[in-house]
Amino acid sequence: MQYGFDLGACMSQVCMQQATDTKRLEHLWSGEFGVRYTDRNRQVNAETGNFHHSLCTQLGARRVLEVGCNIGLNLTELAGESHFEVWGVDLNGYAIAGAKRRLPNARFALASAYSLPFGDGAFDLTFTSGVLIHIPPHSIERVMTEIHRTSRKWICCCEYYSTEVIEVPYRGEKGALYKSDFGRLFFECFPSLKLVKKGFLAKETTGFDNLTFWIFEKG
Repeated sequence: MQYGFDLGACMSQVCMQQATDTKRLEHLWSGEFGVRYTDRNRQVNAETGNFHHSLCTQLGARRVLEVGCNIGLNLTELAGESHFEVWGVDLNGYAIAGAKRRLPNARFALASAYSLPFGDGAFDLTFTSGVLIHIPPHSIERVMTEIHRTSRKWICCCEYYSTEVIEVPYRGEKGALYKSDFGRLFFECFPSLKLVKKGFLAKETTGFDNLTFWIFEKG
């Protein structure tokens, strides 16, 4: 008796399952789950805005995009100065509406990180803060590709760090938060990147939730 194994069909099924999972999480964050997240995280902390203002000043970045901006807390200081052109994208309409009310001098778009509505090299700096952790590992390369594509020169990500991919339970939802070595993943996707700086943002002194940050320069 012979047993057949259709590798192509198996791979196709895996891809379909991954696509379904990605859509499920996008629906989760764009809906009421994302609204509750926004309402829990409305408090402005000047330190988080100052970090990104200082970052852009040091790098000479004037046109800036935050992917997964929510209500724009990280963009607060940048949006207050006219020589910065500040953009943010998020897939939750409630959050984007709040960002527009908070920061009328910045520009915001309702969009998915998987398909950013901007041209190649449109920004001096494209960055994330606590966003890649919410992307399932099988889809992370797609998001990193969009971040890399839209950046002309600089990339920064501030995320929870782990040497291995670890799923962290998050408010009763499966697959909604992962720790990983996001710097290594960027290098694996884009070997020509140059690491400019890596550091740690301690909650006690920075306002960030114990995040590791990586700053890259495109080759």
